[in-house]
Amino acid sequence: MGRRGQTVRRNPDRDVGVRIATSIVIPTLESPTLGDTLAAVEAEIAMRDDVEIIVAGRDLARFRSGHDDARYVETERPVFPGAARNHGAARARGRRLLFTDSDCLPRSGWLARMEAALDRRAPVVGGGVAFGEEGYWSRADNVALLHEYVSRRPAGFRPYLASLNFGIQRSLFERAGGFDASLRSAEDLDLTVRLARDGARLYFEPEATVTHRPRRTGVGDLWRHHFTYGVNSARVRQRHADVFLPPPFLASRAAMLVLSPAIALATTARIFLGERAVIDDWPTAPAVFLAKMAWCLSVALHD
Repeated sequence: MGRRGQTVRRNPDRDVGVRIATSIVIPTLESPTLGDTLAAVEAEIAMRDDVEIIVAGRDLARFRSGHDDARYVETERPVFPGAARNHGAARARGRRLLFTDSDCLPRSGWLARMEAALDRRAPVVGGGVAFGEEGYWSRADNVALLHEYVSRRPAGFRPYLASLNFGIQRSLFERAGGFDASLRSAEDLDLTVRLARDGARLYFEPEATVTHRPRRTGVGDLWRHHFTYGVNSARVRQRHADVFLPPPFLASRAAMLVLSPAIALATTARIFLGERAVIDDWPTAPAVFLAKMAWCLSVALHD
């Protein structure tokens, strides 16, 4: 569907002579919300023939008939999101790569703003995030993980960016080797730190917004998600220890374990008291504290 419900028919396997400017890559693994994401992306593209959509992952057959504007590239087995993004990017033809996730809805103007930022601001761009209305635990998950990227924060250069709303010049992505396919999460942290270390400037464009709709239905979902993220972010932080210098007293796993409640509390307080962009979400503070506890304990127990 195009804008205002107009039916748009585009051939994703168009003549190879057509020059593709932008490739939009969406990783997925049996996502129930992929159809909504595709509809939002298709509305952004409208009748442009120089933009392609690539969906990479598993369980793609059921979406083909309803969203035939996209190219579907199946992975041989279930893979982590970074690996799926690499798989899709390897088949992309655009000089720009845009990434969003299958639980995200790009808002009107997203595509044009991401392209403009990539062309005029920096070769690596992250867009803003708005929170969906999927319930308390989903909102808390968003606040805990994405408070630095909410669309109410100012534009500017950043030390790292998030992959759920991410753009990069394809040549730079290929030189960097893409995402680390072995990481279950925090692969965006790893990639963008590597890019910055190699001299690339990373720009945050809050007006290029996606709505993020994670499916967290209870405290167990929230805890598992942030515990897993902690394990992987610990790997990344160890890999880039010169960038993420911990205070000396946290060099000990035992100290990290003992101090986890205090660290989680201080981090939660900083999010809500130091970042006005999420102050309206203060009712989620108890759940955000639990998410930060999960992260701290995961890092403390990480080998």
